[in-house]
Amino acid sequence: MNITESSKEEGMPPEHSHLANPPQGEDLSSDTEVSPVSELDCFRKEYKYTPLSLVNPDPFDTTNQSYIMKQHQRKADEDWDIEDIGDNDIDILEDTLIGYGIYKNQPKMLMCITMFNEDPKRLVESLAGVYRAYYELLDLDPTFLNRVHVVIITDGYETLLQNQKNREVYDKANIHSINKVNAKKYVKAPITSGSKEITFTLENLAFINTENMISRKFEHQESKDEEAKIEFKDIKAYGANNIGHCFSRVMDFSEWEKALSKQQRSNFFINGYDVYDFLSGDDSIGNVKTQKYKHYPLPIHFVVKHQNQGKLESYKWFYRGFCQMMNPKYVQLIECGAIPLWNSISRIIMHMEAFPDVGGACGEVEVKLIEKKSDEVQQISFVESSMLRSQYVEYKVSHYMDKATESLFGFVTSLPSLFSTFRWECIDGRPVSQTLKGANDYFRDVKKTLSCYTSNKYLTEDRILAMEILNKENHRYITHYVPGAKCLVDCPISLTGLIKERRRIFNGWMFSSFYMLKSGYRMWKRKGSSFMRNIFLMILYFYLAIVWILYFCSLGLFYSAFSVFIRAVLPSNTCISVTMASNVTENIYLIFLFIVLMLSIAIKVRNAELGFKLCAILMGSFSLFMVYCAIMFAIKKEENIIPVCLIAFFTFSFLIPLILNFWNLYISDTLKGILYGFYLLPTYINIFTIFAMANIHEVASETVSGSLTKDKELDAKVREAAKEKYEGYQYFRSLFLMGWLCVNFGVGAVITGFDRNDEKWFISYLGFVLAGVISFKLAFSGVHRIVSWIHHCYVSCYVSKLRRKYKESVHSEVRGEIEEDKEFTFVPTVVCNREKKADTEESIMLDLRGLMNRIKNISEDKGEDRQVKQMERMLTKSKKTLKGIIPKKTEVPNNFTRLKRGANPDSESLDYSNDPFGSELSHYSSLAGGDEYSSSSHSSYSS
Repeated sequence: MNITESSKEEGMPPEHSHLANPPQGEDLSSDTEVSPVSELDCFRKEYKYTPLSLVNPDPFDTTNQSYIMKQHQRKADEDWDIEDIGDNDIDILEDTLIGYGIYKNQPKMLMCITMFNEDPKRLVESLAGVYRAYYELLDLDPTFLNRVHVVIITDGYETLLQNQKNREVYDKANIHSINKVNAKKYVKAPITSGSKEITFTLENLAFINTENMISRKFEHQESKDEEAKIEFKDIKAYGANNIGHCFSRVMDFSEWEKALSKQQRSNFFINGYDVYDFLSGDDSIGNVKTQKYKHYPLPIHFVVKHQNQGKLESYKWFYRGFCQMMNPKYVQLIECGAIPLWNSISRIIMHMEAFPDVGGACGEVEVKLIEKKSDEVQQISFVESSMLRSQYVEYKVSHYMDKATESLFGFVTSLPSLFSTFRWECIDGRPVSQTLKGANDYFRDVKKTLSCYTSNKYLTEDRILAMEILNKENHRYITHYVPGAKCLVDCPISLTGLIKERRRIFNGWMFSSFYMLKSGYRMWKRKGSSFMRNIFLMILYFYLAIVWILYFCSLGLFYSAFSVFIRAVLPSNTCISVTMASNVTENIYLIFLFIVLMLSIAIKVRNAELGFKLCAILMGSFSLFMVYCAIMFAIKKEENIIPVCLIAFFTFSFLIPLILNFWNLYISDTLKGILYGFYLLPTYINIFTIFAMANIHEVASETVSGSLTKDKELDAKVREAAKEKYEGYQYFRSLFLMGWLCVNFGVGAVITGFDRNDEKWFISYLGFVLAGVISFKLAFSGVHRIVSWIHHCYVSCYVSKLRRKYKESVHSEVRGEIEEDKEFTFVPTVVCNREKKADTEESIMLDLRGLMNRIKNISEDKGEDRQVKQMERMLTKSKKTLKGIIPKKTEVPNNFTRLKRGANPDSESLDYSNDPFGSELSHYSSLAGGDEYSSSSHSSYSS
């Protein structure tokens, strides 16, 4: 029943029926018009503050998942009822930047950046990649102009209040005002709704409704003859018991630099390139200073959730709020700190444009190899460096083998939320609804509690989303991995940080994979999918099931391999012995496994760091010793060769994908990472796995923290529910852990028992299974290399066709390309009532242009050393000329932008005020081949 029908039958006031029909923009997927850049000028100066709420359009349907984003005015009162919805929440106003995206110019892509309390520099680094991707998209398809919005969602105002440094930085950059969300103050601001001015008040809103968004007061009238009766019926007025404080403004990237300190700005490098090289150049050697892209502003929506309720709720605001209202074509997810590199997002978008059946795609996540810690002063230690490089190799192998194999079958099981792109029409509906189910506990709903199994399943919600994309009924969407679309990410460099991260990844992978395998039958309900496609998907499911079983039994399998190899080399005894070398070594190994188990169960990880480090060091020595035993085992001709073949297959599973992709690697770091990875292999299999299995209940403690609400009675109910939930999770953990230990103990006992009785057939069969799994990945990942090259050629043809389509159009100026042999010209633009200074400044620029032409002639005719000296002299002369022409009190307009290296001279978003010609010197020095000079000159002229 929809809201209109319920209003007729149950007497709901008709003036609220408009909630059922949220304003939606027209479908612009086929629109070829390009809007002017000036269309966003009215949103550039000051941010527009808009408090937001998610309203249920049908409050009587508590299962509804389609919400409407509204402009919130005040909090709920004691006798909350249906009439309060329209009074407390009004439609988004058309004169806001959000309204621009809803009513006037529907976005083609929405980007979501989720953050918690990261350093502002990490956010700016991510935004550098976002702006770069925007310029690339405009170069390929100008219809993206003004149709890409960025939504930054941060968890809770408390994190900003606690970190005064970050708060002051954002306020200074005019990104938001913390005073608007300060819980200790009342906020009053006028909002024009139609012709009526309303003053609203925001308070300490832990909940919109103090009764958990449920109202029981409802006036119902059977007929005209009968008196009205007050009945009680549950309604759910909101989709989130939280307020989103949204600050919207159109911003150039240069404005985000205000969020950085002077030291950070002078040392702002991304993957070895200066930030302006990164923004406007490409990654090929010698071309980083190529002036290729114009700098354009982006619509930014900085959303501060009133209360921290987790990342899943942030996605709820993004999907059910912004995406539901603006209805974009593509959705891009990025986590704060992740940096999309050259041709990453644009390559994925063009891939999805060329292949309409691709509902979701991801690129390659590459570990950022750092030399200093976050304070940019302290060097990382050798141990931290070894863990960093081992993860670098691990990520590479994971993409080149696992994701490549899955992509060949059309089902990438994990589309990471830190860097993935989706087609909105594909994920809208069941995929998003199923993904957001894990956010129920974050809403503090005391009536509904997720099971321990479900909570762990949603630790990797991206796997749920990927599965729902594939199994969406009456569609035939697939998911792809796009090689070459890279994104840099930070990874833990401390052992405790890595242990906690792997606990989340391992548990989420295990439970979500089990759920995925159970739902495999749903793929046969796909519409338009061929029978052969479904058969191939079933083969992939069978492979994934084997991998899941091997992972579940990994502890027992690794112990068995260790026992088999050392007993083949060292003297042993089938009975318990304290004198035989192999028996003693095995016993020490088992003792340390028991110590790891006790540390994982009884002590918090931050307090057990020293114990875990000692265990990791010893486990690494076991790994080296096992390799030695394997080599000695292979030398003995009379011994069974199957285990040795398994070791060889495992080694090749690392080396072959890396060799096939060596041009994408840092060779020295890769070789170090392989060595460190072998040493840390027992740590990954034993310590990380044991800790993950022993702490599957920890998701319960993550859902309730801090003060929840001023309502003490409700606060007590929520905490009591959280306590009962935690106890239930502990009980589930105990049963699951005992079962897992029994299975692995049984696996180890069976394999070692066969080996000690000289029955090699079981070990041979197991070896063939493991070798088959590795061979499967090697073979199909190799085939994917060929298929991905074919895809790349097809997409390149599509892009060429697209570029030809816009090449002769009036919008070709969007690309802003500059040929190297074309004389540099600059046409000053006068705005902001500064016409009186235009003539003087134009004459100055014409004077300096003559100097630049002389520098160009010198750079073409002279040798490298003389070029440098001549350019330095010309630079000094140009400064003196500038000083003599411009009066001391003359101000150069801000729109006269400085041309940083690689920027386009026609851009209106850069700043000339400090140096109107520094970028051109850098440009011409690059043409002359003066790399050393250009690097030093750029640091002085673009800071």
